[in-house]
Amino acid sequence: MKLLNKLLPVFLLSVSLTACSKSNVPAIAKDTTAALLQSSDWHITTLTVVPAQNGVTDVLASLPPCLQDNFFQFKARGIFNSDEGPTKCDPMIPQIDTGTWSYIESLKLLNFSSRGWQGKKLHITNITSNTISGTDDRVENGVAYVFSITLTRQ
Repeated sequence: MKLLNKLLPVFLLSVSLTACSKSNVPAIAKDTTAALLQSSDWHITTLTVVPAQNGVTDVLASLPPCLQDNFFQFKARGIFNSDEGPTKCDPMIPQIDTGTWSYIESLKLLNFSSRGWQGKKLHITNITSNTISGTDDRVENGVAYVFSITLTRQ
């Protein structure tokens, strides 16, 4: 998880999310992107960065297999789960890291946060029934990076 967090702060800029009580979370319409996110587990199938960061452009390929099999769950009522998948890099890390998520349709912005994925955001660029693609722009040490990610329905 630590390697993933080093390479994926990348994946996204910090954003503060606040927890919502069940009473103030609106119901999700069945034809929205939020409903699509909730309909399945999502696996990262593409994660790249331009320009290269520390000599790496294909971030996903540079990760160990125990991180490549992780997946996300976007549950009802804004519950986000990051699941370690079938293999774990560290047996002491919990199988599921739970946090919150939200999707702002007008901005096409997916926000999610948990202990291991603190304040991440993804600007959605393409959506199909099986994939969701997006980007995150980040400046580190004066260098502007664009991270591109594709999540695929499991």
